[in-house]
Amino acid sequence: MKISKGRWSLYQLLNSSEKLKTYLLSTAIFNEHLFDKNPPPPHFMIRPCFGSTKMNVSSKEKEEQYSINNGNFSIDFNGISEVLDYLNDACKEERFYILQDLSFLHNKNKTLHNLYVTVQRRKNSKWTVADIFEKSGLLIQDELSLVEKQFHDIFIETARCLESPFPECTTLVLDIGMIQEKLWIQDVELHFSKSKWCQYQILKTKKELSPFLPDTQLATPMTILNFLEKYKQVMLKPCMGQWGLGIVQCTLKKGEVFELHIERNLHIIEGRKEFIHYLLEHFLLKKTYMVQERIQLATIEDCVFDTRVMVQREDPAFEWEVTANAVKIASKKFIVTNVARALLPLDLALEKSNIKNLSTESIIIRLDQICINAANHLGEHFKDIIMIGMDVGIDVHGNIKMIETNLVPDISLFKKLSDKSVLEKIKNKMKKRDNK
Repeated sequence: MKISKGRWSLYQLLNSSEKLKTYLLSTAIFNEHLFDKNPPPPHFMIRPCFGSTKMNVSSKEKEEQYSINNGNFSIDFNGISEVLDYLNDACKEERFYILQDLSFLHNKNKTLHNLYVTVQRRKNSKWTVADIFEKSGLLIQDELSLVEKQFHDIFIETARCLESPFPECTTLVLDIGMIQEKLWIQDVELHFSKSKWCQYQILKTKKELSPFLPDTQLATPMTILNFLEKYKQVMLKPCMGQWGLGIVQCTLKKGEVFELHIERNLHIIEGRKEFIHYLLEHFLLKKTYMVQERIQLATIEDCVFDTRVMVQREDPAFEWEVTANAVKIASKKFIVTNVARALLPLDLALEKSNIKNLSTESIIIRLDQICINAANHLGEHFKDIIMIGMDVGIDVHGNIKMIETNLVPDISLFKKLSDKSVLEKIKNKMKKRDNK
């Protein structure tokens, strides 16, 4: 029987584990009659069973005063009836919502820490904690290492509990609330093979590949600001996305002036608070995003370009082979190459580029080696994949960075090349697999 990936189903699965029960927030299906018999908790959260939006509801010191905060705005109400009226209007009729009791996490005398913990399944099916950080940057690395050590078994048990109903899931992101030595699991997000965060976590475990990966982290207001302080320019990408949709380039200028480049549009925002407010409203509250250092791509006639590399194998038992590559030259004023003004073979593009003092042959050989290595590593985790599209960036010094990988690549891009044999080679490799 197929099990839903919704929050209510995940909660019930985790609640069935005796080890995890005490680490779960009290949760119920939200509806207008929920408080008919019992009063609401002083602090609670409403989340959709599917989706990223959420609303925090908190009582104030003044009797019958409440506030609702969605991370981007706050509204005050007089009495719980006004709160319920608002929530009933805000919650779409065709969707289901859960209520989580957050009262334990609101202790004015103790500091609340909110963490993201990424748990990854390795090729030997063993789960491991791949990444952990505090959303607001309040904990240093040594403190995070202690948290990981103390609660390691809980993080792994959460993954094991969901392993059987979701065998294709290789990555979990746990949203954790912690006060002193007490921990609560606030949310769990499943990441499957198509997730960019999942693929990045797999690739970074390979020592030979890590130098070719841009610095990347899950996006929170703090990680975005920290990356901007370090790199001055970053890319925001949805973990689940394609065709360049939802990608934002953020640039920190002098003072607290931020440039946001979205497709052809450029937005200038002054002030950190206003900058974060804009990102939350338009992006971060809608989807899970990653923040990534901006690779200073080489250019052709002042337009940035990157390279799509196709890596294929006829069967999981066969070796990977680079079957095609094509350089995508971005249109004027575009930040991503998905809207390409031109498509060129890699060797011709390198000759036309501003990359100097490096042979075209040496760059191509190194790029192919990196892509084959990455394909081998991804293929060990996802046994059935036979084709990977890799977007690779090259800077003016010839340094190579793997921007992202796609396990279900669109080959229509190669139709635009004047050399039709490139597309035929890709199709022939696919036909050999189909004929087996």
